[in-house]
Amino acid sequence: MDNWIPIDESTLVCEMANKNKAQTKLPMNIWIDENQTYIKGGHYKRVKFQLDHGNRINLSRFGTMDLDGNLHCEDIGELNQEDINALRNFVLNNKTALEHVADNDLWLDEIWPSIILGGEPASFEEIQKLNIKVDELIEYNNSLD
Repeated sequence: MDNWIPIDESTLVCEMANKNKAQTKLPMNIWIDENQTYIKGGHYKRVKFQLDHGNRINLSRFGTMDLDGNLHCEDIGELNQEDINALRNFVLNNKTALEHVADNDLWLDEIWPSIILGGEPASFEEIQKLNIKVDELIEYNNSLD
């Protein structure tokens, strides 16, 4: 990350793919990196999340969670620990897919039908099924190059 240029965080969140509560079955709207914004921002792969339960997108207040489920914000706004745990489970359930989407190995739209929705911990089998689909899509996308 030697050549990164600092960019305003609100600009970066606008470059990320928004998924609303209805799409994710989470208690907050989220943003997913599908354009290597983590490189542009000079930091780790992550998801951004809205600090309230609103249905409308609110770009003024958001938090960050890395793909290991660690929070990178002190203020969680109107959210509670149950909400954060739901987001953490979503991130951990879908970690491999989110990593590869962030690296442009596959598009969010092509893996979204296989994403594990909601905030409950997934079974090993569910996660393995998703990871197999990720591998298949990456292999297919690489065959197109």
